[in-house]
Amino acid sequence: MTADDHDQLVEHSTGLFGGAIEAWIPKTFVDSSNFRQVPDNQEVFVDLDTDQSIIVDLLQMEHEAEVPAVFHFWELADANSARDTSRILRVEQLRPGSDLPLMEPDTQITVVIGQQLVSKYRERTPESGNLVNVYVAVLRLPRVETDLVISYNHPVALGRLSSSRLALESAGSQPETAAVGGVSTTALGVLGQYDVRGMGTEEVMGALAELEGDIAIANFRRIVRSVAVKDWSLFAG
Repeated sequence: MTADDHDQLVEHSTGLFGGAIEAWIPKTFVDSSNFRQVPDNQEVFVDLDTDQSIIVDLLQMEHEAEVPAVFHFWELADANSARDTSRILRVEQLRPGSDLPLMEPDTQITVVIGQQLVSKYRERTPESGNLVNVYVAVLRLPRVETDLVISYNHPVALGRLSSSRLALESAGSQPETAAVGGVSTTALGVLGQYDVRGMGTEEVMGALAELEGDIAIANFRRIVRSVAVKDWSLFAG
């Protein structure tokens, strides 16, 4: 990595966990701890205009997880009550050095690109589900038995009765509806349009190509690449 590359990565880095970890965070995202309580092992940033969120968790290493990012993607789906309305489009294995130039050489990095149909705030109405692009990266830190988990959530289509949709409409936006043909359906009905298990290779590749062209996934990849541990004593306790 050249000096210019290093400077670009560390420029505008945000201190996490009291500055013990640093990462680039887009300027439009604000620290959620400014207006709500956040657990000590978590950092949360939100873009109030787009409802996107970035979550960084420090979790005990899951030794039995064959592919850590896959494990944590499904953990997130369970937390969102969305296991039956989620799909994984791609799994990636990154390398320290070339892919994560600021991390230790023994860092293990896996990434999942997926989607979940999620109802915010546990909204029960079938028409309240939001289709969310979910990007998960797990930086496994063997020396401290820790999984550093980064999840980036990007709502791309909102249920007709979703609180997110109503908030955006009140602000003058016209978000896309998460429904088949623009007609509201049940959560499982909407999933039928997006379920990767019913898609051919060409359809999956098309969906991935569309995702890769989005600024959110570019942000996600830059965040992952910029992560640096500055103070390993963070993990001493």
